[in-house]
Amino acid sequence: RLLVRLGGLYVYHFDPVAAPRVLLLDPTKHKSIKKYFKFAKRLGQGGDMRIFVKTVKPFTRTLRIFVGGWRWFEAAPCRRSEVGLEETMAFIGNRVSRMFARSATDFIAYYLFLPFQRYLFRQDILSYPTEYHPIALCVFIGIVRAVSPYAASFQGSRLGRVLTRHFFASEKNRWMPVQRIGELNLMSDDCQEKDEVDQNSDLVIIARTVAKALGTVQEGNNHVDGEETKVVRQYEALMDEGFHQVGAGSGGYAVYQYHVRFNKQAPVQSALFLLHVTPYGPSITDVMPYYIVLEHETSFDHRGKWSQQTSWHGPSVLEGYCYQGAFFSPHHFAELKEMYDKQLLAYESACKKLPTIAKTHRTGVPRDLPTLKKFLEAGKRNRKRNKNNREFNELHKVVTSVAKQIKLLINKEKRNQISGGRSHAPK
Repeated sequence: RLLVRLGGLYVYHFDPVAAPRVLLLDPTKHKSIKKYFKFAKRLGQGGDMRIFVKTVKPFTRTLRIFVGGWRWFEAAPCRRSEVGLEETMAFIGNRVSRMFARSATDFIAYYLFLPFQRYLFRQDILSYPTEYHPIALCVFIGIVRAVSPYAASFQGSRLGRVLTRHFFASEKNRWMPVQRIGELNLMSDDCQEKDEVDQNSDLVIIARTVAKALGTVQEGNNHVDGEETKVVRQYEALMDEGFHQVGAGSGGYAVYQYHVRFNKQAPVQSALFLLHVTPYGPSITDVMPYYIVLEHETSFDHRGKWSQQTSWHGPSVLEGYCYQGAFFSPHHFAELKEMYDKQLLAYESACKKLPTIAKTHRTGVPRDLPTLKKFLEAGKRNRKRNKNNREFNELHKVVTSVAKQIKLLINKEKRNQISGGRSHAPK
C-alpha cells in the first residue's frame, strides 16, 4: 500500500489538470495556504490511486486480525490471555499511531510549514519563482504524510506489545532466565503447575535415577577440608546407571543416550532416551544444581521388533533440577531456594541477636533440631513470628475439629455394629 501511494504521488504531481492550478497560485496570499495544503494532502493519499488503496484496506486489515487471532490460538493455554491482550494492544497501537501521525503531519504542515513559507516569500527572503517554488514543499509534505503513518504503526504495535508484556511481567508469574528467586510469585498459575507430571510416570522414575547419580558427583566435588573424598566424574557416575555420553558443549553441557533392553515385566524398557545435562540455576549451600532435560526419542527404529511396542506412561519430555541426589520440578526448586533464603536470613538475624536471645529466651547456640527451630524463630521479625503463630493456631483448630468428627464417626459406626448384632441375636 505504501508503494502504491508513493507511485500515485509521483504520477499526480505531474497531473496536467491539478499541477498547473498550483503553479499559478500566489504564495504570498493567505488563501493559497489552504489550496497548497489540499494539494499536498491529495499527494499523501496517493493521488488517483487512493481509490485502489481504500479498496484493499479492508482486506489487509482483516488479514492482520486473522494473524493476531492465529497467534492467540497457537499460544499455550496458560499464555492465551496474555497473547490475546498483547495482539489487541498491538492492533490498537497500530490504529492510534496511524491517526496520530496523520493528524500531526496535517497540523504541522497547515499551521507551521506553509505559513512560514508564506512569511519567507513576503519578506523577499525566497525569490519566486526563479529560485524556489512552493510545489517542492507540497511534494515533501505529501511524502511525509504517506510514509509517517506506516512508520508510526510499527512503533505503535511495538509499544502495545511492550506495555502488555511489562504489565504481565510486573505480576511475576514466570520464573525468568535471569531473576531473583525472591521476585517469583509462587501463587501464580505457572508456579502452581495445574498440569503437574504424575510422579509415577516413566521419565520421572528415570530422572530420579539421574539425580541420584549426579548427587554423588556433587558430594564428591564439594569435599570438606581435611577429609579425603573420591572425586566422581559426571560421565562415570551416569555410565554406572546405563547412560553413555554422545555429545558435549560449552559451559559443562553434555548429552547422554540411555537405551534399555526389552523386558516384558517392565513395559517402559523398550525405548531410547536422550539426557541433556548442564550446571545451571541458583545455588543452595554453595552447590549449583544440574538442569536436566529428558526426552523419549520417538524416531528410534522398531521395524522387525513389533512385539516390543509397548504403552508409554507420562509425557515424552521432562525438565527439572537435580540437587543433592533429588529431582525437583522448576517451581518446586524455586520454592526450595526461597525457603532456604528465608531460613538463612532468619539464622543470620538470630546470630546478630544472640546475646539478647540468650537472656530473654534462655537459649544459646542451637544444639539439636528443636533448639535450632527455636533459634530460627527468634531471628524472624515479630510480624512474621505472629503470622506463623496465627497460621499454626488456625491449622491446629482445623486438625482438632477434623479429629473430633472422625472420632464421632468411629463411635457411631461401633454403636451401629453393636445394635445390629443385638437385633440379629437369637431370642
